[in-house]
Amino acid sequence: ESYDFSGKTVIPFCTHAGSGLASTEQTLRKKLPDADVLSGLAIKGTDVQNDKTSVEPTIKDWLTKDIKRYHESFIDKKSGKSYDNMRGNHKYYH
Repeated sequence: ESYDFSGKTVIPFCTHAGSGLASTEQTLRKKLPDADVLSGLAIKGTDVQNDKTSVEPTIKDWLTKDIKRYHESFIDKKSGKSYDNMRGNHKYYH
């Protein structure tokens, strides 16, 4: 509650024993109204413990999808140019 998440992107992820993310995404969106809360990922802890290679494709797919969505959010709809907001400078580049 003491940090300013305005304009920040939050990507929740966790391991769990059966509850998944529960209401984490909704709670984050409520508590951080000025942040962009992306879809989270919950992986069952026993799956990671027993065979981490079985969850790697799921994690990679999730990261690829959300990173692509994040970068696409920085495309100016009118000009079609993308801009660099990673450091908050909003400068256009091709």
